[in-house]
Amino acid sequence: MKSLQKWLLIGFSTALVVGVGGGIIVANSQTSINANGSGKPSASQSPGSNGTQPGLIAGPQGPQGETGPMGPMGPIGPQGIPGATGQAGPKGEPGKDGADGAQGVAGEPGEKGETGATGPAGAQGPAGAQGPIGQTGAVGATGATGPTGETGATGATGPMGPTGLLTANAPLIYDAINKSIALDLDNFDHLGGLTFLQFNTVAPGTDSPGRLRWNPQDGTLNLQGKDGRVTLQIGQESVQIVKNATAGALLDGRVVRITGSDAGRMTVEYGDNTTVLGATGVIGVLTQSIQPGEEGYVTTYGIVHDLDTSAWAAGSPLYLNGTGLVTTTRPVNGRIVQVGYVLVQNATTGSIYIEPKQNFEPIIGGICQVPGEAGTGIYSWYSMTGRRWVIACDYP
Repeated sequence: MKSLQKWLLIGFSTALVVGVGGGIIVANSQTSINANGSGKPSASQSPGSNGTQPGLIAGPQGPQGETGPMGPMGPIGPQGIPGATGQAGPKGEPGKDGADGAQGVAGEPGEKGETGATGPAGAQGPAGAQGPIGQTGAVGATGATGPTGETGATGATGPMGPTGLLTANAPLIYDAINKSIALDLDNFDHLGGLTFLQFNTVAPGTDSPGRLRWNPQDGTLNLQGKDGRVTLQIGQESVQIVKNATAGALLDGRVVRITGSDAGRMTVEYGDNTTVLGATGVIGVLTQSIQPGEEGYVTTYGIVHDLDTSAWAAGSPLYLNGTGLVTTTRPVNGRIVQVGYVLVQNATTGSIYIEPKQNFEPIIGGICQVPGEAGTGIYSWYSMTGRRWVIACDYP
């Protein structure tokens, strides 16, 4: 047994053969460790293809030798596949409570709950020290007046004062009954130092001779003339006082011409386009009827109201015709007096604009008529000897 070498073989499906003088033969080994701790076989050992040494004959097994010392632990093999989980054992007794853990982070505040009932008032605490005096507040509304006290005793009569006024000069008026002075607005001699004079434009009043008032329709002031026979719109028309020097009445709305003067007044008669003289000196249209030898107003520029214009269309030009009448037909006799234009066409409230213009220049191509000749001709140029030309009424 002295020469017995012992091998510890570790592996899967290992077969051990013990021989004399040879030691332990590994028939099928994967890993071997010798007795001295070396993992290599000795030099005299060279495994064959079947795990035995050639030339050796296996003898009978000798007695088992003593167990040698345990060799060092080999490396840990790879972990095997886990087996199936066994059935759960019975539940053990609950363990003791562990120590309290650290307090967690505070959660979000919950919704505010309903206000609870008011508890009983606590006992009043001691009064604190008086704070500083605040600013004085606004004065409150005045309270109701208290009842009137009893009338006191009458005092002694004082001395008599000086005697008051007994009379007043215009425009002041003395009231002897009330012992007072008033202002007579209808008796002013003059006004001085005025910056402006403002008229009532809302309720302008009515016209009256010598009265100046606002005219809202025409946007100017009205001034009514002598005896209320004409009302002048300031800045919009012009009138003259004339005298009727004829033997008959001159009617309202007729065209008149100047014939002369009498005591500083212009004398007039009807304008008439049938004669050269009658178409000369036309001044305007009467705004009233004037009796023989009387005076009245004639509008020389502006608007004459309340006429019968029903026969003419608004905007039509008006020309002088015979006996102070007007027409919308342009004259063909060369005596063209344009009196004005129709403003309002109406039988009773018609109006015309007056601005007399006299024109004795014939219009070439216009119709003409020679006194004493029958029919009409045409104004045309007529060549005389040399370089002289004249306008002639050319009859066919």
